[in-house]
Amino acid sequence: MKDTETDVLIIGSGIAGCTAALELAEKGISVTMVTKATDPHESNTKYAQGGINGMGTKDSPELLKRDTVKAGAGYVGEESAQILATEAQAYIDSLKTRGVKFDKERTREGGHSVYRTYKVADHTGTAIETVLINNVKRHPNIKLLTGSLAIDLITPQHNSKDHQDLYKTPSCVGAYIYDIKTGKVFPYIAKKTILATGGACQVYEHTSNPEGATGDGLAMASRAGVLINNLEFVQFHPTTFYKTGAPRFLITEAARGEEARLVNAKGEPFMQKYNHELMDRATRDIVSRAINSEMIKLGKPCVYLDLRSYMTTAKIKTHFPTIRETLLKYGVDITRDLIPVVPAAHFMCGGIWTDAKTGRTTLDNLYAAGEAAINGGIHGANRLASNSLAAGGIWGQRVAKDISQNLQKSTKFPAGKIKPWEYRKTGGADLASMQLDKEIIQKLMWTHVGLVRTEKGLAQARIRLGQMERTVEDYYQRGPISEELITLRNIARVATLITEAAWANKQSVGCHYRE
Repeated sequence: MKDTETDVLIIGSGIAGCTAALELAEKGISVTMVTKATDPHESNTKYAQGGINGMGTKDSPELLKRDTVKAGAGYVGEESAQILATEAQAYIDSLKTRGVKFDKERTREGGHSVYRTYKVADHTGTAIETVLINNVKRHPNIKLLTGSLAIDLITPQHNSKDHQDLYKTPSCVGAYIYDIKTGKVFPYIAKKTILATGGACQVYEHTSNPEGATGDGLAMASRAGVLINNLEFVQFHPTTFYKTGAPRFLITEAARGEEARLVNAKGEPFMQKYNHELMDRATRDIVSRAINSEMIKLGKPCVYLDLRSYMTTAKIKTHFPTIRETLLKYGVDITRDLIPVVPAAHFMCGGIWTDAKTGRTTLDNLYAAGEAAINGGIHGANRLASNSLAAGGIWGQRVAKDISQNLQKSTKFPAGKIKPWEYRKTGGADLASMQLDKEIIQKLMWTHVGLVRTEKGLAQARIRLGQMERTVEDYYQRGPISEELITLRNIARVATLITEAAWANKQSVGCHYRE
């Protein structure tokens, strides 16, 4: 890691980061992409089963925009909705050109008027991520650093040796990067920095997200003074596999799109009681709360998803091979058995504030895209199914376009003016204490800032999470740096941000439900 300067630094290796990297590299721009995972394929993108929205045969941009705005409960940014609706199909075509082989038939998920979602069986995200990473690895203008965890953004106002920089316009000039293998920290200097760090649902006890979804970009941006919006809008996926000792494996919404029905512990379909129009195809916030209500009424820990009564065995095997193979390991054959399911934290509809046209944040030279950003408010108060991959790709392209058009106007901040990393060898906390603190935060978030929120619960969460964050920050200031400490610090910050946003919004709207 000798060369620690680049034109563009991209933090994150999902669909947004990879798309931006490729678009920039193809214009001859030097890019460095860093990811904390040892395998660069590991990202939220990889676990997106359902698909990516384009145009259906009886579809139009106006119809996709309407569905997006309706799902977002009126909170969707109008300009961003128009951008996604008009550019989604072109982005899918670009993925085809790069090598993604979509199925011939499209599917339909909750909240959609027509069949418009492109898929690769039930592992669309994996298929897209594999192609993009392979393209990234081959490109000579992209340097890919794995096992590299960003700690904080570098701003001259916070990190310059020259006090006069305190009075200049706030800007981002790179990030401190922790090499997990060696334990060393490098100040990485860049003309432009892109946060494409994905989601943050690991702040919850139950989540469909991989372990890496700890809100690193959100936390870093917040500490640098960047504006954050809409964090109260956390989307809970209605159907994750429920079994003691098993992970909360996602059961794609496409299953309900293909006529599967939810039934309670008595075997009775129940969605017609909560949304007569769309029933099982209602938006995720409605379905999640309906499931929660049925579980409470019957005193049961889960409900069930019934594929066997509504699809042929051949169709189940063809459309949902990954789900079938995974659940067979836990003794559930989805061609014969009901699937026990519960809601789990799934997607951040809010994030780092970015404008719709360019993906710029409120800090000069810092951009954000994908789940880490609001992308002009594209998801509003509740994301339309399969808009996440489309948004990541589209705003990855838009960020790259703005940077390529303006890079020549930027100068690289002198690396010698940045304060070196200060290593601390004593104090802090041991791994057991940090793990316990992490579990306490996750349980607090699930209990008080989850599917249904109350004034009393949020008030308790604010106090306790504020105390937890101060404790964790004390660990960070006194103790040696580690992957676990960096992650815990980010989780604590994001948990507080979500809770404060939920406290401030007194209305129930979209996936923010106050009882």
